[in-house]
Amino acid sequence: MDVGDSLAVKFNAKRNEIYITQRDSGKLLSLNATDYSVKKSWDLPPNPNSLLLSADGQTLFVTVKQKF
Repeated sequence: MDVGDSLAVKFNAKRNEIYITQRDSGKLLSLNATDYSVKKSWDLPPNPNSLLLSADGQTLFVTVKQKF
């Protein structure tokens, strides 16, 4: 699997998903944690950075940094 310019990785045990930010390409990926297939991809502004998952595992927060 090509993970490209990945920066942050977060595992969601409640949904069996892995979330990955791709900083330069401006993407957020959701992977199946069993077979690592891409479930969904979101286009974000450039430089998605940190990930935070809510306690119930239902909400994912993503920070987006400005370019230097």
